[in-house]
Amino acid sequence: VVVHAKDGTRVGCGLLRAGSLDVASSKGAAKDKTGKDEKADKKDKKEKKGYELVRTDILSADISGFQNYIGGAAVAATTNTPTGKVIVRFNEDVGSFHLKANINGLEANCNNCAIRIHEATSCANSNLLGKTYYDESEIFGGDPWNSTVTPATYNTTSSGYTDAAFTLFTGRDMKDNLDRAVVIYRSDGTPFGCGILTEEPHEPIGLLEANIERYPGFNGLNGFSGRVQMSFFLDGAFELTFQGIGLEANCNDCGIHVHEGVTCNNASLVGGHYWDNTVLSDPWVADQGAFYTTSSMGVADRAFYLYSGKTYQENMDHAVVVHAKDGTRVGCGLLRAGSLDVASSKGAAKDKTGKDEKADKKDKKEKKGYELVRTDILSADISGFQNYIGGAAVAATTNTPTGKVIVRFNEDVGSFHLKANINGLEANCNNCAIRIHEATSCANSNLLGKTYYDESEIFGGDPWNSTVTPATYNTTSSGYTDAAFTLFTGRDMKDNLDRAVVIYRSDGTPFGCGILTEEPHEPIGLLEANIERYPGFNGLNGFSGRVQMSFFLDGAFELTFQGIGLEANCNDCGIHVHEGVTCNNASLVGGHYWDNTVLSDPWVADQGAFYTTSSMGVADRAFYLYSGKTYQENMDHAVVVHAKD
Repeated sequence: VVVHAKDGTRVGCGLLRAGSLDVASSKGAAKDKTGKDEKADKKDKKEKKGYELVRTDILSADISGFQNYIGGAAVAATTNTPTGKVIVRFNEDVGSFHLKANINGLEANCNNCAIRIHEATSCANSNLLGKTYYDESEIFGGDPWNSTVTPATYNTTSSGYTDAAFTLFTGRDMKDNLDRAVVIYRSDGTPFGCGILTEEPHEPIGLLEANIERYPGFNGLNGFSGRVQMSFFLDGAFELTFQGIGLEANCNDCGIHVHEGVTCNNASLVGGHYWDNTVLSDPWVADQGAFYTTSSMGVADRAFYLYSGKTYQENMDHAVVVHAKDGTRVGCGLLRAGSLDVASSKGAAKDKTGKDEKADKKDKKEKKGYELVRTDILSADISGFQNYIGGAAVAATTNTPTGKVIVRFNEDVGSFHLKANINGLEANCNNCAIRIHEATSCANSNLLGKTYYDESEIFGGDPWNSTVTPATYNTTSSGYTDAAFTLFTGRDMKDNLDRAVVIYRSDGTPFGCGILTEEPHEPIGLLEANIERYPGFNGLNGFSGRVQMSFFLDGAFELTFQGIGLEANCNDCGIHVHEGVTCNNASLVGGHYWDNTVLSDPWVADQGAFYTTSSMGVADRAFYLYSGKTYQENMDHAVVVHAKD
């Protein structure tokens, strides 16, 4: 990464290395595209990647009513239809998984009602589900879905909501369960809700870590030490990873639990298991997967999924206790915030307190983990217009566009980065328009209003029609685009919320539309670089800096640069990722690094790729960008900082 001065002189350089969050692939990576046997690949997946031991896979199902009810006992899908999500996380123990359900619209006060995975691969007919799905050759003692030891059931509130969770061993792995039907039953045994299991991305939203030492008052196991990491997900479930040495040899199903206490100095204050006993039974038991095993050398290395009803923040500072074979407490450590510290979940960007968002911008610059949280994100799911009127419009029923537009708002008020990933568009459409309009509905393509910008702040005409930073997309021969651009409209995140994003055809016809809503902020990968003086540059004594690039699922990233000892009052000074993978030889650093087969050079000031400095030569700026290069492709490349010239 190269930092430039105001005049363009290359003054700083650093190499991008993997940061603490190292997710090497994006959505769907769990699926083996090479044809390699997934079970044989499990050992490979145990490789340490950043903070997380990547050795589990996730499936999810969106729950709704059955498409077609047949039979007198069935409940009409049109009444009290369930809506929600079931997430199934597969542990390293082959055939074992953790199931988490968040569903509304169920029967009120339904206790011990059934959740099942069935042989069926469709939710079209509640009478054609087949048997419950498990490996009869591996399971002895009957159907595990009917077990009373680890019941596969849920309870609901008086409003018909459940956030049930349980662990089960069925002998079937992630690949086996893919595309199977998850079925939600009523208290009378009627199948009521259904969803098909598909792949789910693996991004955690928060990390807690604990260094494990001997339990207070315990004097055995000399040389014992360990480490616990808990990766939290949006639905409240977490993955707990434990690695330890110096433990008892061949310790099977030995306990490891989060406890009520917030100290490891006084055994009397550590307390019992920590969970929300108002919503579930104690999950910190071996039947739910809360255990570790050791080798003949006393080494532990295990990960499991769990849900305790306690959030990331609620678990913070609590004690993790490691037990011996006989239940003795032998180890203890306090959970602290890890390097990925996202303190809030989906929708947190919206100010729920009524506090003015612009006044709150300064607060948002507080350092949280590795990320400078000072930007907000909106997204729109793109589809055809609900109601076309007018001869020029294209029928929504033919070649309907599908995809997503993500708008990330920079710290420069009124500036944003727009990224589109859309299929079903006109083939080979070059410089076709994307616009945000005044409308707050996609019901009618003739009622969109004007393009949306602040006319009191923008001089020189509509920025959506600018030729300097064109708000356009190009498509492939199959009608796909992954367009990206930065634009200044004078409107911030709050202004754009609920506005319509419109996709136009080459003839100017509005073709696709979506409404901007809030989007969670979870990155999936982090690259970091320490910036020092560029090879051969001898100025700016005392200069140093740091770059962090947080990558998102759609390929966009946020680049944060903080530096000291730079030129004073350096405005729009360049900072770019370059082709080279060295900072030792200036002749090998090369030019800007981006995919020139899909977009123009994004490493320019008009696209936001710059920093500014104070009168003391301090830089502190973040911006969003898309270069067409992935997290892995950017790894080890040089970031170059330029001077004013």
